[in-house]
Amino acid sequence: MTRNSTRDPIQVIVVGAPLAVSAITFSILDVLASAGRSWEELHGSRSGSPIFQVSLRTLDGRQYMDVNGRTVTPDGRLDDGPTPDLVVIPAMDIDPRNPLPKLLVPVASWIARSHSNGAIVASVGRQHEDLLVSDAQVWAAVNYTHSTPVAAMAKRSGLTERSFLRRFKRATGLAPVEYIQRLRVEEAKQLLETTRMPIDEIAAEVGYTESSSFRSAFRKNVGQTATAYRCLHQMTRR
Repeated sequence: MTRNSTRDPIQVIVVGAPLAVSAITFSILDVLASAGRSWEELHGSRSGSPIFQVSLRTLDGRQYMDVNGRTVTPDGRLDDGPTPDLVVIPAMDIDPRNPLPKLLVPVASWIARSHSNGAIVASVGRQHEDLLVSDAQVWAAVNYTHSTPVAAMAKRSGLTERSFLRRFKRATGLAPVEYIQRLRVEEAKQLLETTRMPIDEIAAEVGYTESSSFRSAFRKNVGQTATAYRCLHQMTRR
């Protein structure tokens, strides 16, 4: 997902909820709000238009208490304004073995509608308290098409690449390259469902330089070929 400086900012909604981990929620907001600014300040250039227009929104737009009893004030309701370009879901303090809590059911429905309307949906992995890794996950959610994303995340973290790889996997359960692969495949699934782009073009769009690598990654993560996935899901939309 890339836009030049003459285009409108990417509209991002970070989903707020009482079960969301606030440390990760606000890390997401900070990273996206500062995107591009640090580079401009470092090089002494004027700040242009922001890359992202990011807001924290909840189902009803009201203040809520997070899992640690702190009051969080969102920017508005999920339904306020047009469909976002990107929806980011922070880690939630829920047990994946149990049914989805009732308070999150309408939130999940809104996320599904936004995805159907063209929004990219990203989550910040499983719950963990490593803010350095959370920062890398947020960066990856909008930069997964980068030619060398793992090296870029390691450099951003300030760690050696080897140390970063160990720390990322310890926090998320995935190697960084596997995490990037999943982000790319999820975006490819949306393009397969909603467009008629040739599969080779989709591969390039989500960051693969070789379509064979994309096809292999897609089958590994989804369990079927990209062609079969497209046929199945476009048929269900008719």
